[in-house]
Amino acid sequence: MPISVKCCDCGKALKAPEALAGKKAKCPDCGAVVAVPNASEDVEANGFRRETNADEFEDDGAAVTSDENIPRQPCPMCGELIATAAVKCRFCGETFSSSVRNRERQRAGTAVDNQLTGADIAVCVCFPIGCIVGIVVMITGQPVRGLKMIGLALVMPFLWGAIAAHFG
Repeated sequence: MPISVKCCDCGKALKAPEALAGKKAKCPDCGAVVAVPNASEDVEANGFRRETNADEFEDDGAAVTSDENIPRQPCPMCGELIATAAVKCRFCGETFSSSVRNRERQRAGTAVDNQLTGADIAVCVCFPIGCIVGIVVMITGQPVRGLKMIGLALVMPFLWGAIAAHFG
């Protein structure tokens, strides 16, 4: 049976597993140190066990739950209490799942991959080569960047014609 305890800082009602009896843990809401009393201690009239001094307990890093009965554990990077099933820490941003980490890297790289570099623009100045390189870039998995290169390569002959007409 879980042990009911009240956070002294935020007043949130918490439930801790019996394994945490006599130890301390962090409140999942405010992060304050909460002393989990021994299971044998008397329950006060308000339904919660009496508060004790948190300094007399040892921290073993076990999971604590809030009223929502979500099991919590300390983040291996920052030590804040997070949901046991969490794939990313809401405090430090550390990602624990390799599949989520790979998706985040792909998303971050997508915006950069779609930008044309100076070399891409230089290749697009020459109409046939720019179109061919743009098609190759599209086939290799960067369709937006490839379309930009083809579009620029198609516009360049008109731009060169306008420049030649102006100065010629």
